[in-house]
Amino acid sequence: MDIIDPQQSTGGPHDPDHLRHVVSEMTEALRDGPDNAAALFRRGNAYSNLGEYESTKEDMTRVIHLEPENTMAHNNRGVAYLCTGDPE
Repeated sequence: MDIIDPQQSTGGPHDPDHLRHVVSEMTEALRDGPDNAAALFRRGNAYSNLGEYESTKEDMTRVIHLEPENTMAHNNRGVAYLCTGDPE
C-alpha cells in the first residue's frame, strides 16, 4: 500500500494543488455563510490532508459547535489532536 505524501503532486484528490484549491473555495463559501458546517468540514479535511492540523482542529471544532452530533467531525478533530501530540 502506498502512503500519499501531501507534498507530492499526484494530480488526484490528494494532490496538494487540488487541496489548496478546496481550501480556497471553501474559504470563499464561508465568507458568504460563516456557519456553513459542510464547507467547514470539507475545508478541515483538506487542511488535514495537507498536514495543517491546527487549522483542521479549528474547523472541526466549529463544525462540532454547529452540529454536535457530527461524529465524523469529532473523529477528524481527534485525529488532528493525535497528529499534533496534543492530549486535548
